[in-house]
Amino acid sequence: MKFFKEHTLPKRRIKFDTYDIHKLCSFLYGYFVIQNKEVNDDALVKRINKLRGGNYYITVFAAVAWFAFYPSETLKAQDTVFHYNPWLTSYYHVNEPSSELHLDTSITHFNRYNPVEDSFGYLHTGHLGAAAAPMFYKPPVDASFDIGFHQFNPYWRASDAVKFYDSRQPFTQVGYQQGTKVEVLGSFIHTQNILPQLSIGVDMNRYRTDGFYQRQVSKITNFDAFARYESQNGFYHANVAYVLNSLKVEENGGVENLDVFSDTSLLDKSTQPVLLDSAYVNWKSDVVFFQNAFDLGKKELVQKNDSVQYQKVVPELRLQHFFKWEKGGYRFKDAAIDSAFYSNIYVDSLLTRDTLSFINYCNEFRLRVMERSVGLLRGMQADIYYRHDFYRINSLLGENQVQSGIGGLELHQSFLNDSTSNFQIDFHLMGQYSFFDYNAGDFHIDFKTDLHIATQNSVTFALQFSKNHPSFIQQNYLSNHFSWSNEFKPYQSSTATISWLEKKWRLKLAAQVFNVANYLYWNQSALPSQFSDMVNGYSFFLQKDFTLKGFHLDNEFQYQSFSNDTVFAYPQFIARNSFYFQNRLFKGALTSKMGFDVRYNTNYFAPAYMPETGQFYIQRNSLLSYYPVIDLFLTIQVKGVRAFIMLQHINKDLFASGYYAVYRSPMPDRAFKLGLEWRFWN
Repeated sequence: MKFFKEHTLPKRRIKFDTYDIHKLCSFLYGYFVIQNKEVNDDALVKRINKLRGGNYYITVFAAVAWFAFYPSETLKAQDTVFHYNPWLTSYYHVNEPSSELHLDTSITHFNRYNPVEDSFGYLHTGHLGAAAAPMFYKPPVDASFDIGFHQFNPYWRASDAVKFYDSRQPFTQVGYQQGTKVEVLGSFIHTQNILPQLSIGVDMNRYRTDGFYQRQVSKITNFDAFARYESQNGFYHANVAYVLNSLKVEENGGVENLDVFSDTSLLDKSTQPVLLDSAYVNWKSDVVFFQNAFDLGKKELVQKNDSVQYQKVVPELRLQHFFKWEKGGYRFKDAAIDSAFYSNIYVDSLLTRDTLSFINYCNEFRLRVMERSVGLLRGMQADIYYRHDFYRINSLLGENQVQSGIGGLELHQSFLNDSTSNFQIDFHLMGQYSFFDYNAGDFHIDFKTDLHIATQNSVTFALQFSKNHPSFIQQNYLSNHFSWSNEFKPYQSSTATISWLEKKWRLKLAAQVFNVANYLYWNQSALPSQFSDMVNGYSFFLQKDFTLKGFHLDNEFQYQSFSNDTVFAYPQFIARNSFYFQNRLFKGALTSKMGFDVRYNTNYFAPAYMPETGQFYIQRNSLLSYYPVIDLFLTIQVKGVRAFIMLQHINKDLFASGYYAVYRSPMPDRAFKLGLEWRFWN
């Protein structure tokens, strides 16, 4: 195949035919489709497999890499010119519509494409798309109504995570990562400003894996389409988006044989029988939201060019309305009931078909005093808001209607924040109160003070106080194998944190103490339970990065202790380290990073997982053992192209032949992974 129709060295420009682009795109599309096993067209499958069987995929990969390595300023396909201009594009989140964020142009952690493995201190049940949970205590963050399912949060695209792009040239990003056992992640972003004040775009992720053991096939899709508008005079702002989350995951109750790593007679562990050999969960959520904002303030004259002038609002006050409609649903199905796994049957002895669906309408009205750089209110920003949620929930218990009315205040004040001062104080206060219905009387208060010294050092003091009712499913629930009706009290949490950040030394230290009254957890029978006594705990976190020329050692450590270990299932010590050599070659055109990632936590009674309710619960059957798990990786970046290769768990059989992150859920063996991402502007 001839990719290059014309090559002109003096202009540093490459031309290639549109037909070749179509062939390349067709191949990539076909490859994605076949990897996801969603095509019944035998002719197409044979054609793509023939290309895959030869050197075509290697050619495609090499061609993209060649484009990046070649010292050209542009790549031209007929009338389309591809640039690498990351400064042309920024983005915003709906909860901070005025805070401009920029693209991440580094290769830091690019190889950690599994969102659970990217986060510090998380566990999962053994594959991409698996149920996951943190290995440390997380205090409540608001007083909102909670249905109670959180096992797939790392793979979910929440409304406040949607990126509203603003790009002076059309921006496109295409990504592809693949691992052993048909572990695939495909991603696509495209955005452009069709008018100077109006931008639109789409952002999609698609996860797909077969897993390493039986009943681990997962298919996850995140998609959003958005539009962002800002009037030329700065008076009116609007954001609107549609968000889709779809998750289809085969579930199991863990392997039957707990000796899969020590039994030498097992030739293929992936064929080992599992508990719940026909369980399946499906989550889906459709969200539409829009945000309108009006900025009020003085107007100033702006000179656009020699002949055009216009007035622009200097915002002092913002009136904002946010509306969201969400339709979500959960469905669990088990066609062959495992009587050895389930303790009870309440509805059907032949087939489990549990469902819970909901519709949510949310309205929020917000008044914001914008931060000012001069005057009596210099350095202050304040928000006052009221948010109303209406839920209609349908389950095997019938229909329930729940309302939530929350009033909130957010205040930020900076002192001594001028260029002549080496000392700055930032004061933050956030408060919420729930007025009625299910969460009546709940509140959350977050007070934080940041002391900045000479722009390199900062010390933070934070206090949090919360009162929260149990989640909806912790109070009343009915499924085929679980049924309860509880009258739990609201639990109350107090947390104090102090942290120190030294940018020059790349050092962060944090200490936290907390106590919880009426703590809610899932007991050894996988049922919700409440601990009547006070629980106290503390934790220390250390992050320190060392650099010697091109060698880097990045470290994260957490130590935690609790006054009662029977209601918490967390390890005492968690560590993640990354040792690598980073270098720039070819006059800085190529950035490479090669090294090791190491994960470790101490032995503990790791939780078990109940697929039907989606909850991690206390188990005391087995104290699980752990050892450092090492991943070898190589990451490169050339302008808009980032790529990596990784060999995960390379030290398998060195300390032990494997480990369990969750009781009965073995983690994968050694695995090879690779990924490629291309960003361009045209």
